Amino acid sequence: MNAERLINKTVVVGFAYYDEHDHWIQNIQFHGTIMNADDTDGIVVFDKDKGATHTLPPREDAIFAAPPGEYKEHNSGQSIDNPDFISFWKVKICSNSDDKWAWHAIWLDVENWGIDNEPEPTSVGTDAIRAAPEK
Repeated sequence: MNAERLINKTVVVGFAYYDEHDHWIQNIQFHGTIMNADDTDGIVVFDKDKGATHTLPPREDAIFAAPPGEYKEHNSGQSIDNPDFISFWKVKICSNSDDKWAWHAIWLDVENWGIDNEPEPTSVGTDAIRAAPEK
């Protein structure tokens, strides 16, 4: 992983949660600074608004250069101007497990992705089994 490309850059992150039957549950969005990135521990994002870190799977190919512009977090209403990167994930609970979720990197129509609507994802990655992200 090319950590130098990511470290100290801003990223807008979205999680689209699905149940074990692939029914959409909710969308969660946040933004922050990438603090660490490696093939073992994943991509660590510091969300200064919440004072918390979030760890994404170690998939550099799921971190996309953000087209210039304003990005609005639909759940908070907060606007982020010209982030460096965007990353969106379909997060699906694995059958018969409360703590294992399948993460799938996706590309979403950013303009139309809101907190109350199911995203229309286009797959860009493969599944990775990890612990559930913090909601």
